[in-house]
Amino acid sequence: MCGLVKGLRVIPGTLLLTPTHLYFAPDADEALASNALERLWPLVGLRELHARRYLLRASALELVFDSGQTFFLHLVSAAARCRMQAALYARPLPALAPGHSRVVEPGGSVPRQEAARWTRQWRERQISTFDYLARVNSLAQRTPNDLTQYPPFPWVLSNYESEDLDLSDPANFRDLSRPVGALLDDSHSTLRENYALLAEQWQSEGHEGGAFKPFHYGSHYSSMAIVLFYLLRVEPFTTAALQLQDGVFDLSDRLFHSVAATWDHCARSTNDVKELIPEMYYSCAHLRNDNGFEFGGRQDGARVDDVLLPPWAKDCPHEFTRQMRAALESEPVSQRLHLWLDLVFGVKQRGQAAVEALNVFHGTYDSAEDLGLIEDPFERERTVQQVLQFGQTPPQLFSSPHPPRAAGPSIERALGAIAQVRAGLRGSSAEKNLPDASAVAGALQSRKGGGCEVLALLRGAEGRRLLALDARLETHSWAWSSGAAGAAGELGALDVTGVSLPWAACRVRRSAAQHLASLADGPSAPVGSQGFVAVCGPPAAYGLAVWAIGRSHADHNFTLLAGHPGARVTCVAATEDGSSFVSGSDDCTAVVWTMELTTKSWHFHRRLCAHHLPVTCVAAHRDLDVVLSGSLDGACAVHALQSGRFLRALCHPRALPLRACAVSGDGIAALCAEGGLIALFGLDGAQLGRLELQGAPLVALELTPSSAPSFLLVVEPGRARVLKSSTLEEVGSFLAPTEITSATLLANSTGAGVSLGAGALAVVLGLDDGRVLNYALNRAE
Repeated sequence: MCGLVKGLRVIPGTLLLTPTHLYFAPDADEALASNALERLWPLVGLRELHARRYLLRASALELVFDSGQTFFLHLVSAAARCRMQAALYARPLPALAPGHSRVVEPGGSVPRQEAARWTRQWRERQISTFDYLARVNSLAQRTPNDLTQYPPFPWVLSNYESEDLDLSDPANFRDLSRPVGALLDDSHSTLRENYALLAEQWQSEGHEGGAFKPFHYGSHYSSMAIVLFYLLRVEPFTTAALQLQDGVFDLSDRLFHSVAATWDHCARSTNDVKELIPEMYYSCAHLRNDNGFEFGGRQDGARVDDVLLPPWAKDCPHEFTRQMRAALESEPVSQRLHLWLDLVFGVKQRGQAAVEALNVFHGTYDSAEDLGLIEDPFERERTVQQVLQFGQTPPQLFSSPHPPRAAGPSIERALGAIAQVRAGLRGSSAEKNLPDASAVAGALQSRKGGGCEVLALLRGAEGRRLLALDARLETHSWAWSSGAAGAAGELGALDVTGVSLPWAACRVRRSAAQHLASLADGPSAPVGSQGFVAVCGPPAAYGLAVWAIGRSHADHNFTLLAGHPGARVTCVAATEDGSSFVSGSDDCTAVVWTMELTTKSWHFHRRLCAHHLPVTCVAAHRDLDVVLSGSLDGACAVHALQSGRFLRALCHPRALPLRACAVSGDGIAALCAEGGLIALFGLDGAQLGRLELQGAPLVALELTPSSAPSFLLVVEPGRARVLKSSTLEEVGSFLAPTEITSATLLANSTGAGVSLGAGALAVVLGLDDGRVLNYALNRAE
């Protein structure tokens, strides 16, 4: 027997493991009562498998698939979970994440060694603060799939009243060394007195006498009720909240109505000590009442509808989320987050250190009890209700004080040409003391002769390679060398040179970027390394193909794909990890292709139909599960990558043919239409900004695939610009000595964190004389 956990419901059923699939069949009565569906999960797509606790039992498994879907299964007992976990690990799991342990842990022990690895990466600024908090929560068995163990994120700001927000001013930030309930000095004496009184009662009466273990706070910073408080406006949390309140919404005055009012109440009260949830730093859907729910009116006469935002958000949920994320990644938070981690996951979480830090909560501390060992049914039910109503503290992940983050860059950016190579030549080393602009120009001119125009630059999906295609239709590939944290990498020795693209009768000048997309990298070792590139051309040659590029002519192959029979394939684009790509065609459709991991072959996944005119540009992002497809009428369709479900249409303000589109990891879409107007949208359809190219033709348009903050690369024939995608503030501009014919943007999010650092970007430009220029740009966290 097994249960599939969905919100407040546990769907009972049977779990079957076959050689190739995992199958869940709901019980017949449950299927009839709630329309519960059967589930069939291919093991070839299983990326992560985590042992979890559920209601204090070490009995759950969390499955994460390469499609981005996650499922939480309750297997009744620890022994049943161990047997299923061992059986799954005995199967071939080609998509299992690198470094993922296959060891079955009967008790679901805390992975402190893995935690130390992520801590080191955060301290060295190889990953963002958001990513680190998400990873720490996962290691501590906190997951969005279990409302009783939802990941807590900290309040980091204390200013929700000002018209403008200065993220360099420490006065705008909350004291992360204190729990939310102890932020005010005036509350400390009361908290200590109450704790001492409860301790005395516990010592004299004990549990048998009805006394409670001593605590500072009667509520918790993270519980199911808190999660539903924040996510009340979006399904399926709305339904869960109604189930929790017997079919009606809570009193209007107790609903999430205002960010400022919620913070003020938490900061001043010892009874309401809730922290935040991850969505407050990356999503704005929960801030709007798009479904039009009737939440009633407050006692002051105000209607509860959209959440009231701070003045500095300018009444824009996207701006609020951007500022919140910027605050989380800011230097004041970087320098003090370790103190909050000590409170929630570390040495001040329990014991005498927690008492001294005013950090003891009423509720169940994870691993303190095992529900399966409680024989008394009434005591077992009381413990379950305690977890449901009051929440539970996560297991202690850090047994020593958490170290602070290393110092970040002292300037907003450092720009310079750090490497210059000509297609087919080895990259030059970077110099710390950069020459002035005239000296650089002279050096470039002296090396010019014999160059061949660089038509396209493609970054490898894992960020370890850079591929250039020249006008002879020959490819040249470089590996990225490793560099210190925060410093840009440089082009190393050539992996591949002179391998010709079999692209007969196809003219690709000026449109190569629309015809090639870099797919999954091969092994990083120089010998035998191989990359995959999707290419498209006219029907006279072929419609669509995948090109596997090795170190020599004998190591590469060219595989034709039939997705748009009788039509011209106009564009291709790959996901950020290279595991899927999308092709667009003048048959008015787009097709999603995915790689079969066991055979490394590419297969048709699904066709997307939303246009009545030819598709002119496409973009895709796997983590966001979205595909963009633009057309001649200026409309861009947004589909779900995996299911193919149509989500919405983004309409360019000028309704002209779209020439390029891109999507970032923080959910920003960029559309460039004929005439040079770039329009930025949120994936919810909100228009966020415009950028006019002043008549210059567009060479390249890219967004960093990472989560916030994302950057926009806009390339014209004479210059390349990097802008913050949220504000369109320019952070870097590069003037080229000759005409730019291709470009790409490398960032740590492409997997090159080791060489680029968490705060660094690199702009790579291909010129009409065959040179490839690499510019470094360091961005402050």
